[in-house]
Amino acid sequence: MTDFHTHILPGIDDGSQNVETSVQMLALAKEQGIDTVVATPHFNIEYESIEHFEHKRARAAEALKNAVKGTELEKMKLLLGAEVALTPGLSGKESIDRLCAEGTNCILLELPMNDWTSWVYNEVYAVTAMNYIPVLAHIERYTEIQANVKKINIFEEMDLCFQINSGSFFQFKYKKIINRFIKSGKAIVLGSDTHNMTTRKNDMGSAVSRIEKKYGKHIAERFERNAARLIDGSFEI
Repeated sequence: MTDFHTHILPGIDDGSQNVETSVQMLALAKEQGIDTVVATPHFNIEYESIEHFEHKRARAAEALKNAVKGTELEKMKLLLGAEVALTPGLSGKESIDRLCAEGTNCILLELPMNDWTSWVYNEVYAVTAMNYIPVLAHIERYTEIQANVKKINIFEEMDLCFQINSGSFFQFKYKKIINRFIKSGKAIVLGSDTHNMTTRKNDMGSAVSRIEKKYGKHIAERFERNAARLIDGSFEI
């Protein structure tokens, strides 16, 4: 199973604050049945350069890999990526390919947490036009911000993928929007969006069990198949 959205790297953002916690988070992911983890620390090009971010990310990843060397956790696949804040002009910046999940052309985008205007759609469209596959992070959460659901519907016409947080399947307030996305047949991948071992623990295993019970095993399998294809490059909208 693939966890497409995590804050598991130590000391790089508001996720894991140290290597010990990261090791515990990785162990919990394994317990949940996860064998591939995409590390997606927050990145905002308005506040730091891609080069500086890459340096921090590589250093944090190396610390985690060293900590699990010689253990069963070393066998887990850890792919480096980013949760990229969508900002005006992002698509025009050089080297945004380095923000894609490692070895892929897909980029996890976090949409603005305020009312969307035309630049948001234009920017996401521009990213798709550059032959990247945008994966919109925790798409269900924006229903709390966008009073008009039609603002979210616009993205359904674009060649992209939606990421839903596993924990949202346990929250009634997201039930309606999740049901609609699943029925729409749009490409969906799961991510835990795990940040720590206390308030935001990994619950992917429990979520998959709930999805299988409520929607059918084929839906959970579809989510995982989408993630696998994004990673191996065979994904098609």
